[in-house]
Amino acid sequence: MAKQTLHRFGLTRLLAAVVLLCLVVSCQREEAKTKKSETAPSITIAIENDIQTLDPTLLSDPHTSRIVWQIFEGLVGLDAEGRMQPMIAESWSASDDFKSWTFKIRPGVLYHQNDVFKTPNHTRAVTASDVVYSYVRFAKGFGSFVFAGLVEGFDDYLAGKAANIKGFSSPDAQTFQIILTRPDPSFIFRISSPYLGIMSPEAVETAPKAFGVTVAVGTGPFQLVERSPTQVVLARNPAYWRRTAGNLGQVVFRVEKNPQFRISQLEKGGYDVAQLPFSAVPSYITGGRLRSEFEGRLALYVARTFNVHYLGIDNKQVPEIPIRRAIAESVDKRAIVENLLHGLAVAASSPIPPGLQGFDPPPDIAMDRAAARHEVERARRPGRILRLLTSNVGIDEQVAQVIQDNLKDAGIETRIELVDFNTLISRIFSKNRPELFVVYSEWIYGAPELIMDVFDSHRFPNPNMFGYANRKIDAQLAQLPTITDRNSLNTHSREIASLANKDVPAVWLYHQYSPYLLRSRVRDFAVNGHQHWLLADVRVVDK
Repeated sequence: MAKQTLHRFGLTRLLAAVVLLCLVVSCQREEAKTKKSETAPSITIAIENDIQTLDPTLLSDPHTSRIVWQIFEGLVGLDAEGRMQPMIAESWSASDDFKSWTFKIRPGVLYHQNDVFKTPNHTRAVTASDVVYSYVRFAKGFGSFVFAGLVEGFDDYLAGKAANIKGFSSPDAQTFQIILTRPDPSFIFRISSPYLGIMSPEAVETAPKAFGVTVAVGTGPFQLVERSPTQVVLARNPAYWRRTAGNLGQVVFRVEKNPQFRISQLEKGGYDVAQLPFSAVPSYITGGRLRSEFEGRLALYVARTFNVHYLGIDNKQVPEIPIRRAIAESVDKRAIVENLLHGLAVAASSPIPPGLQGFDPPPDIAMDRAAARHEVERARRPGRILRLLTSNVGIDEQVAQVIQDNLKDAGIETRIELVDFNTLISRIFSKNRPELFVVYSEWIYGAPELIMDVFDSHRFPNPNMFGYANRKIDAQLAQLPTITDRNSLNTHSREIASLANKDVPAVWLYHQYSPYLLRSRVRDFAVNGHQHWLLADVRVVDK
């Protein structure tokens, strides 16, 4: 907000008038908020996992992201159809060599009202320096892999060799600039996820231990009201910069780990939205449609996001390619898709979802139990038991059990270790890494060529969680930034994925569709490819 100039004369009276005006405006605002909360609809959403953190830089749990991405926004985003949308950045441009990217910050985008801002109305507009601040924070967070090796000065900053990141700058309050170490025509798709949400320094630094716990101040369509260990309450942001079609006044996210209870409570009206557990799919869906007995009371929405579920292999603990190939040849992916997911998935042959920017997946490794047994016998590894880590979220435990049985048929013994999802992620990135792990990735990237980072030997441990290394692959990956044509990018990405499949860094299991049950009062519910729930446009119709 621009500073108001106070004339010397009448200073005391003017200050008193300003204070009085602020008090009146504040009272009117609180009264309006109270009236709105009394009349605007509220919905309650069941989430399957503990609430991890509301700090975007520490976020690694896709379940909690559903909450965080209502609070924070990035420079750009995707709509429900996957089209690029300007968000906090109203426009952007790239240099001819695609090494410099410039973003114009949308004027008048206000942070949620909070006492961390010492202005009369307890908010202020986002500036380009806030983007620099936020992106520097990501350097030390879980998402540092987005910029590592790509942004000028980023790696030196991580290594403690520089006090700032040279490639992030704000020439003026409305201009944010990124300088890259190499051309990247697809860079805009690197930052299309709200995972890269913009934060204010005041909110983070006023109470560092509270930020992400009880304090979360962003620019999104909903703002934090309260948080407990099992619940987060959000209220509509009355000063949101974009006109939205929704009428939600409040959203309550409540942890409910019991899948049967989630759905039974939804039927009784305790929840308005819940992801349908796959074990319950036959009871509610037939022929891809909601069963007729539920029509009128419930509605079905099936989201297709940028995800892949896979059996990760620690290539350093399992360095023998024949053993990794035997693992891939043993797993019956199609049985998993049909029996556990009831057809709401497609078997995967690469980490890239089919159809992403027109991508055509490479051929899969065919299931061949006889060939798998032969590979195991040739490797001569009797008696070794591989740890198979899995979480208790969704059907991951059942998937692990199927894999365990499949591998046993091929002569590979495993021991399943069951943990919660957050522990699973921590273990994968710790020294106590298991040889095998069942996990999934919701890609924050919106283009195939960027997901190829999972094969980059320089990108261990994230997103290359396998310790996979192949010089030929690295050389082909280095060619991707020189390609600007979409068809050529897809073809080259497909060739890389096909070549990597021969080394089996992981077993790509399936790309899942996510079914949601909604009470019929909830309309226009949508989820984009980044698993961003577009709640700002949800309407509630109470008859």
